[in-house]
Amino acid sequence: MIKDRDVGESAYLPPEHVDSCPLCSHSTAREIATYAYYTGEGSLSVTLVRCRQCGLLFLSRGPTADSLRGHMERASYTNQEKSSSSLIARRQLFEGILKLANQWKPEKGRCLDVGCGHGDLLSLAREQGWDVYGTEILERLCHQVQARGIACVCNASLEGLPQQSFDCLTFIDSLYYMPEPLGELRHAYRLLRDGGIVILRVTNRAAWATILAPVRHVFPSPFRRIVGDALVHFSPITTRAILLQAGFSRVQLLPDPRRRNSWPPSLTLIAYGLGRITWHITNGRILISPGLVAIARRDG
Repeated sequence: MIKDRDVGESAYLPPEHVDSCPLCSHSTAREIATYAYYTGEGSLSVTLVRCRQCGLLFLSRGPTADSLRGHMERASYTNQEKSSSSLIARRQLFEGILKLANQWKPEKGRCLDVGCGHGDLLSLAREQGWDVYGTEILERLCHQVQARGIACVCNASLEGLPQQSFDCLTFIDSLYYMPEPLGELRHAYRLLRDGGIVILRVTNRAAWATILAPVRHVFPSPFRRIVGDALVHFSPITTRAILLQAGFSRVQLLPDPRRRNSWPPSLTLIAYGLGRITWHITNGRILISPGLVAIARRDG
């Protein structure tokens, strides 16, 4: 776990001014930045903090569930009309995710995608022999998935689903929108059969958010692009930690498999290409790509 040993006690927010950490439940955190978070009801002032105990970056006093749902209804990434480069990038991501799933679980089985969006990952998984299911917070997307012949439950809690009923669970760009990610992963662990796997795709921008925060008023656009609308910002260390704490074992971290993005081509090449090269030449010890994929197993 990472701890801020280079700052004095005055740099930390008192417990009554900060939410407890969603990873370790520690109640003391260091303020990183305060900025406007745009929801379906207008803007909300939020504070990005770093947990003193485990180093996780998260929003304290973040949006309510209803505000977050309203924001997602208006967000561009929930709109089916996407650019060709964005669609190609998502296809590359899903193919990489399923390649990993098929390697770890060659016998396949029942797969649940948590926050399944338009159902593109599930559709591709079905073509490869998986028995697919989804959950989605937005009803209009849930209905779109159902129209594709995929079983999808709207706004369902994992806690209410039958235990040990799936062989693979995926959280693709959904876990960092959940205010209690550790609790969700613990529910995921209970849903998996022995030997089942969980796959996460999360952003890997915690370090950049910390670096850019002091100069966000000078360079506001890069900072806002980095923090986006996530409630939690993971790093390789905190991603591994949250999976282990949820009960999983054999955690493996990999760089984002995409080779295209909606970013400018030169920036995409540098960010994703350098991330993969660094990961390979350091034998997986350094992971600096803008996104990371994690896979772990529930042992029998």
